[in-house]
Amino acid sequence: TRVVDSTNVYRSSDVIYSKNVAFTQIGKYSESVFGCVSAGKGTKFSIACAEMYETSRHFECYYVYTSSDIHYSANIENCQECLFCFNLRGKRRCIGNLELPADKYQQLKTKLLSEARQILGERHSVPSIYDIIAGR
Repeated sequence: TRVVDSTNVYRSSDVIYSKNVAFTQIGKYSESVFGCVSAGKGTKFSIACAEMYETSRHFECYYVYTSSDIHYSANIENCQECLFCFNLRGKRRCIGNLELPADKYQQLKTKLLSEARQILGERHSVPSIYDIIAGR
């Protein structure tokens, strides 16, 4: 419902000036978002996220602003390349809130993504950020 000047919208509501949106509530000026809530201006390539603004390439995130390449994180602002991070401002290449050199970050990221791929192959789903925090 309430789709304004948008294309390729599926099972979503309150989508305004957006394209390639599915299973999303409140998507404004966003592109390629899936299963999100409140995808604000400039949000691109997001899956299962909530409350984002001028962000791109993120998965299972909450409250992310002007950041990119953020996964399984919350309350992030002005950051790039973060995994499992919380309450960060202006950081780069962080895993578990620890800022790492580029080579170390890439090595650890590759290992973690490999493990995630294995879980996805076995279970045909990935845990949400809430599942990880709860230890499920």
